[in-house]
Amino acid sequence: MIIKGRVCNKGDPDHSWLETYDYPRLNFKSAEDKEKAKELVREAVRKWNRTLRPHEKPRKLLATKVVGPSTDHDWEKSNLVTISKRGGASYDTARCKNCGAKAKRFGIGGTYSIDKKSQRMCSKGK
Repeated sequence: MIIKGRVCNKGDPDHSWLETYDYPRLNFKSAEDKEKAKELVREAVRKWNRTLRPHEKPRKLLATKVVGPSTDHDWEKSNLVTISKRGGASYDTARCKNCGAKAKRFGIGGTYSIDKKSQRMCSKGK
């Protein structure tokens, strides 16, 4: 899930900016995961403050907002050996660790193409 945090330097809330965080393994529709993502953003700001370099200023988290589902697929090959169809192309199958979508990759080192059924159920689309 993608979450944005409004951050400022401590003592200067008038000059704030947005930072984007992506937690692909968290479910966008789960209220529990949304709270977990917000806590992860708070922890990221705390870690920043704990590990400051001499020229850096401590930060303060002003607000967090869940934007939507993660945009990245994390493909994991699901067949042991490349599949070859008689008279057709060879391909590998894969499943996304984040959303469960299924895909095929044709050729060596090509990109994965999501199955049509998975495209309908997956919020990422590609």
